Amino acid sequence: MRKFIKVCLYLAFFAYSTIFFTYLFAYIKPLPIDLTNNQLRLYDNTNNIYYESNFNKTSSWLSYEEIPTIVVDAFKTIEDRRFDYHYGIDPIRIATSLLQNLKARRIVAGGSTITQQYARNLFLDQSQTIIRKVKEIFYAMQIEMHYSKEQIMEGYLNTIYFGHGIYGIKDASSFFFGKTISELTISDISLLLGSCNSPTYYSPFLYYDNAISKRNQILYSLYSRNVISTNEYHTAINEIPLLAGTNEDINEKLYSAFYKNMVLNELKSLELLTAANLQHGLQVHTYYNPTVQKALETATKRNMQADGNMQMAGIITEPFTGHIVAVKGSVDYNYSEYNRALYASRQIASTVKPLLYYLAMEDGFTPLTTFLSQPTTFVLSDSEVYTPTNFNDYYPNSDVSLVYALSASDNIYAVKTHLFLGTDLLYGTLKSLGYSQTKNIASLALGCVNMSPLELAELYNIFASEGIYTKLHTISYVTDSEGNVIYRSTHDYQQLFNRDTTLILTQLLRSPFDITSPNPSLLGYEPITYVAAKSGTSDWDSWIAGYNPKYNVVIWNGYDNSEPLTTLAERRISRLIFKDFFNYLYPVSNDLWYQMSDNLVSIPISLQSHSYSPSGTYYWFKK
Repeated sequence: MRKFIKVCLYLAFFAYSTIFFTYLFAYIKPLPIDLTNNQLRLYDNTNNIYYESNFNKTSSWLSYEEIPTIVVDAFKTIEDRRFDYHYGIDPIRIATSLLQNLKARRIVAGGSTITQQYARNLFLDQSQTIIRKVKEIFYAMQIEMHYSKEQIMEGYLNTIYFGHGIYGIKDASSFFFGKTISELTISDISLLLGSCNSPTYYSPFLYYDNAISKRNQILYSLYSRNVISTNEYHTAINEIPLLAGTNEDINEKLYSAFYKNMVLNELKSLELLTAANLQHGLQVHTYYNPTVQKALETATKRNMQADGNMQMAGIITEPFTGHIVAVKGSVDYNYSEYNRALYASRQIASTVKPLLYYLAMEDGFTPLTTFLSQPTTFVLSDSEVYTPTNFNDYYPNSDVSLVYALSASDNIYAVKTHLFLGTDLLYGTLKSLGYSQTKNIASLALGCVNMSPLELAELYNIFASEGIYTKLHTISYVTDSEGNVIYRSTHDYQQLFNRDTTLILTQLLRSPFDITSPNPSLLGYEPITYVAAKSGTSDWDSWIAGYNPKYNVVIWNGYDNSEPLTTLAERRISRLIFKDFFNYLYPVSNDLWYQMSDNLVSIPISLQSHSYSPSGTYYWFKK
């Protein structure tokens, strides 16, 4: 027993010493959080501001004196009842939350104080890791050692996230209710408190019943803890919230949200998003094009449900420059803020075939090079065979040309081409382009390689740029608040692919729309304007990638959990978005297309006889 007591005393002494010296270090090491001077502005391609923030959080700042007492009391009561008495961490709350979570065998309660939440808002992300939690606790200690409770509450209420891209209680008051903070009712305050607990699930714009239920829970807590009177409670719980704006108004404000995230990532990679730069103000001029973004949003809305399980991603780049001009990372930012255009790695399927056929033409193939397309089993080794199939088991059972193979997305032709060239060629080319999720296998010809929409867009931007490669980017130049340039984009441009071969490939990528083809894979999905395009469909993913000299477009749709696409309606969504996007921008026909070089000649070809035909479709050949 004495030994046990001795061990407990040692442990208690160790814990006390650790906490004491941690607070001492936090006191010695100040933490600058002068948010009102740290400003970031993003400008679109017409020099209009589409994002403005303080310390990376979009918000209009309120001083502590401008914040009504009832707002402060409500947030303390619901978020951190012992806020006035702890020093950044609350041992009682941590112990209570731990017991609740152990009892439920899952996370049902959190132990973070307002100071910890404030530290997370300022310096950390939302990842659930031990390292992030340790950093959060130490930052909270530093904040408590150097700032008053009023300063902490002021900063917290000005940086807290309310969903819909809105940070800060002032902007939230205006966004949700069209009111100033002093005009908020107790019902309004409770609704805001609920929305910051779970910005999507308790948004009154998205899930009204959930929001009201959460508001009522918060009102009862405020009443039971004597923050509001009985009359105030009954008045608030019977109040019908008067919400500002419409869902469409909200959506338009969020059109740039995914693009903004990509700009912030690029700023971080360039090491420009530093405290020193923010103190002088960062004015970031980007290539964001609101008109193109609206076309992408409109096309998506026309073909997908915002609150369904099916997801999509889209990215629009500018050929020859590498400028990223528009991005969508989900069907609707309100329901999902995860940027699939940047982070989702999916199997690209037949969208890899243009690269394969480019390599083939560089090796001597022409648009009329033929292979026999019929059900085929390939013997790859003594112990390995491979039996690819064509979509819907459609086989010409005859010799077919390369142009037909692109038109019909013929898998037998693709695999034969891949094996004829040697599998090292396509594999090595993908590796050299930086696509690491690549295996040297026969099915690589059919797109058994994963890419994000951004990565696929970078590949197709080379085709759209007549063989010129440059890294895709969002930022043009950056200045401080006084106009001094601290960064200017100077990307390298390299003629990576042969220009003539790339032009031939581009004209060949008109063949999926060719009505004279026996089996055109994109028949019915052709926009009014001329585009080159290739679709790709796996069991789980539907892609289309295409371009004209002005825009390079990649669209993906599928399920996050890789649920199979079992219907034609599911597989055709990306194609419909692609078509509607271009038709929004080009509602009438135009002559925007590539020009042949002097080394090329245009010849009419029949996709049925796979030979010259005066009445055929014109494709390009080397002289």
